[in-house]
Amino acid sequence: MTSPHARQPGFTLIELLVVISIIALLMAILLPVLGAARRDAELIQSLANLRQIGTASTAFSADNKGNVPITSVGGSGFCTWSFGGKFASSYWSSRSSGLFDIAPDSRPLNAYLYPGPMHPPVSGKVGPDGFTRPGKESERIDLDMAVFKSPRDIATMQRSYPNITPGISCYDDIGNSYHYNVKWYYQLRDRITSGNKLQKSLDIAQDYMKKEINFQTSRLVLYNDQVVDVIRTGSSNSGLNVVDSDFGLENYSAMVFFDGHAAFEEVIPQADSGVNYDLTFDLK
Repeated sequence: MTSPHARQPGFTLIELLVVISIIALLMAILLPVLGAARRDAELIQSLANLRQIGTASTAFSADNKGNVPITSVGGSGFCTWSFGGKFASSYWSSRSSGLFDIAPDSRPLNAYLYPGPMHPPVSGKVGPDGFTRPGKESERIDLDMAVFKSPRDIATMQRSYPNITPGISCYDDIGNSYHYNVKWYYQLRDRITSGNKLQKSLDIAQDYMKKEINFQTSRLVLYNDQVVDVIRTGSSNSGLNVVDSDFGLENYSAMVFFDGHAAFEEVIPQADSGVNYDLTFDLK
């Protein structure tokens, strides 16, 4: 016979509180570790994306007499995301008369990374710079072009540079989390005294890259994430310290180099070179 008053198995209040305290302690220890592991895994993915972009750029150069896919837009400036990616958001259709609203079929590396039709043809006309822009909003279909998307890209700096525009990633804003490096343009421009400085600078840069002169292939940055400009110029970012938008380390950037290797490097504020990278040419 069992007495109805015998104690049933279970936790006392003190035992329960001890168990809860242990679980809370373990969570406090493990969550930062798991978060760091996740960031590391996503950084590895971003660097893998950049290596693929670098490989596609090399293939493009082989097919185009050594030129890299860097061109001006409208004869007046650079669109640093024009080398690849999906449609930009509709915001860009009216910005600068649509100059930076470049359709995927006019982004040259797409053909190497996404062979075959990517979307229905756009009706927009090819401009004098050779780029096609969407002719109507119905053509701005959503595409998944994962190689151009950084896994931790959460905000764009492109609308009100160098400030963050919350609520939209760089990838969804302009179709590409990454940018090509044109810091060498300012270096070359300052050496040109007449004529179209933009085009002359571009021609000189293409010549250097074809001949692989005035730079080290393992140090010259070809493509990088969006924070390099902000760090290099020392601009403030909405009152915050300049922090890599993807991976949480201050003044670090994911980048791929002319020789095709990718790395996560500390970017020196207001400088064109760092320990392992150059943004400009080695001109004496």
